[in-house]
Amino acid sequence: MTENTLQNKAIKEVWELMLVGFRVLCPDDQYIIEIPKTSLPLNKRISEIKHVKNPLQQVGAFVVEHEFGEEDGYWVCVEVKEFEDIPHDMVTLTITPQRYATLTILK
Repeated sequence: MTENTLQNKAIKEVWELMLVGFRVLCPDDQYIIEIPKTSLPLNKRISEIKHVKNPLQQVGAFVVEHEFGEEDGYWVCVEVKEFEDIPHDMVTLTITPQRYATLTILK
C-alpha cells in the first residue's frame, strides 16, 4: 500500500496579461512542430512591438473553453504594458485575472 503525502498547497493569483504575438492554428498533432517554429520569428521581431515588459520571456497561451472560432488555437506572444501600433500580421490577446489552487502530492 502506497502512502501519499501532501507537500505544498497554495492559492495563486494571476493578474491580467496583455499579450502580442502570433496565433498558431493547425491540426492538433502539428502544434508540437508549429509552436517552436512560430517562436523564432517572434524573437527576431521583438523590436517591432511597443511596451514589451520582458523581451527575453515569451508566453504561450490557449483558451480552454472557447466559444468562438477566433479563440481556437495557440498564441506565442510577449507580455506588454499596453496595446499600441500592433504590427499588421500580429495579434493581441488579453488573459483576464484568475485565481487557482495548486497542490503538490508526493507518493
